[in-house]
Amino acid sequence: MTHDDFHILLEQRMRKKYRLVRDVGLPDSFTVNLLAVRGGFYWKILVFHATYFFFVYAECPHKDDFRKLYESGFRYIKKVSCVSFLRGFQFGYNIVTCIVSNNIGEDVIQYVTQRPRKHFALLEFPVVYDLDLQKAYYFKGAASWGSHLISQTRKEVSRYIEGGH
Repeated sequence: MTHDDFHILLEQRMRKKYRLVRDVGLPDSFTVNLLAVRGGFYWKILVFHATYFFFVYAECPHKDDFRKLYESGFRYIKKVSCVSFLRGFQFGYNIVTCIVSNNIGEDVIQYVTQRPRKHFALLEFPVVYDLDLQKAYYFKGAASWGSHLISQTRKEVSRYIEGGH
């Protein structure tokens, strides 16, 4: 499967629930092949929350690429989404950085399968997808911090990236 085929498959899976945009230029010269955005109110944690999936193809990804993509994506989000709520309302971002590649090193797999980094009102969730094996690698464990959001994100990654139900 090529990365273009994979992005077309993602569009078919995500188009009902997410707003999709192709070829988005981010700060720091990243070009996102596919950006998926969805927002809403999470009643279990009483917060307005927006989920952003950043899909990028890389020939040979490094674990530093996830950090750079996250930071660049967050700057993009702050620029395009101005949210002003009344005092007391909580708002957060869920940033899923997914690098798609045919050549994935063991260090990258170890990085994405560890517990996501903690941020206030942010969830950083790295995913790497191996086009040759057609397999996604991401954190599948339990976390005490942000457990509901991490659980929800795992379900969305499984459903949309892996094609599960």
